[in-house]
Amino acid sequence: DKPLWKKFLTEADKANALPVEVDVPLQPGLKPAKVAKMTKDLKEELEENIRMYRQRKGLDAFFEATNEEKLDQWIEHFEEVRRTDPEFFEKSMFSYTAKNGEEFEYYWPKPIPVQMDPKEADGGYKKGQEKKWVAQQKAFEKFCDALDTFPVKKDMRFRGLPIHFSTPEQDKIRNLLLEWDVFRAMLNWPADISYVVHFRLFPLASGLLSTWAIVATQTKQVDMPEHDPKTQPLLPPDMQFEKDEADRKAAIAAARGAAK
Repeated sequence: DKPLWKKFLTEADKANALPVEVDVPLQPGLKPAKVAKMTKDLKEELEENIRMYRQRKGLDAFFEATNEEKLDQWIEHFEEVRRTDPEFFEKSMFSYTAKNGEEFEYYWPKPIPVQMDPKEADGGYKKGQEKKWVAQQKAFEKFCDALDTFPVKKDMRFRGLPIHFSTPEQDKIRNLLLEWDVFRAMLNWPADISYVVHFRLFPLASGLLSTWAIVATQTKQVDMPEHDPKTQPLLPPDMQFEKDEADRKAAIAAARGAAK
């Protein structure tokens, strides 16, 4: 059968096309011991960066060894969502009202529709991906219901987000984080704060890695002071989290509108 992608080639593409090998061997993924060392190095390097940044500001930096098993469950869920084909989930979001009445939403960009081979779309691949989405929705609901038991210090609040990187390089990860307003707001929180840094690396073929980080804080549950942009260029973390979430939802809504 003629590959469906060939219809997207222009005449210029066809004239300049170079032959490639039919069989491309893939190298195996990194060994667990190597992945474990890279994970440890990333965590220690980022903690040291936070510590040094805070010292230059005359601030302390404390780190919490929170329940890594629960953080891993969180990351594993998002990694599975990342590997599941978004073409077979219409809503491009999970929404759920937990047993305690709290509402949760998780969005991801809606993919551009593509024309698939009917045999592939109607066959086992489609059914398999739809089953995966059902399983991920249930996993999301289970995680939301379990948040009440998430280990947090008394009178403290846990704030954090999972972040995915396409590179395990320490310098690139540090620079990307420093471009994120929420992370910089975390660094500049004046007092009564402890940090949680957690990495999880998933080995892929040919030595590639899917790199996840959770950078979070535990802070006292107090009302935030009114923000003055003249004296404080960065929003306090609470307000920055809310702004970041609102901006993200607005961007998704705009992308959906443009796709229609």
